[in-house]
Amino acid sequence: NSPVQKSCEVRLNMDCFVIFEEENSDQHWWHQLQSDICPISLDRIPDLEYEPFGLLADLDDGRVSAKLGGLWGSIAEEEISSWPRSRVHWFDGAFLASFLVSTGHFINPVNRRHLLLQECTSLDKYLEVHNLPPVQVEVAFKEAEALAWDPRSNRTRAQALQREARLVMEKLLR
Repeated sequence: NSPVQKSCEVRLNMDCFVIFEEENSDQHWWHQLQSDICPISLDRIPDLEYEPFGLLADLDDGRVSAKLGGLWGSIAEEEISSWPRSRVHWFDGAFLASFLVSTGHFINPVNRRHLLLQECTSLDKYLEVHNLPPVQVEVAFKEAEALAWDPRSNRTRAQALQREARLVMEKLLR
């Protein structure tokens, strides 16, 4: 095996410097995110065994319509190639899902932007595709929305989902 040749370039992302490394084509796209760290798990994004889940920092970007469901798969690969035109916060999707459901706060943990139903639905699909523990993000989001509109509504389902998500988070941390 010969050593991998790398070329590094530093590009300014509005919030921080991100180092992109171009390696052999057998590398996964998220290995380019050399300086990104999941703000929940504190794991380096390039060290993840599966692709990260991205949330747009804001929804003011004119190109946002195709990305309302969160960034992963081919959409995430396209986003990397157009960097830094839109700002993305990358997460270990399993930790993000568990965090959202266990807290009952459906916000981007980095900037506190309220999430959309489409992002929660996409996160459930992401968990399924990557064989990660399901925590029913979409269901919990809808329960939280219902509680926001009618505080007298039944909290039992939301509390059960929060307990399940806390257990998943504990297992992920082991």
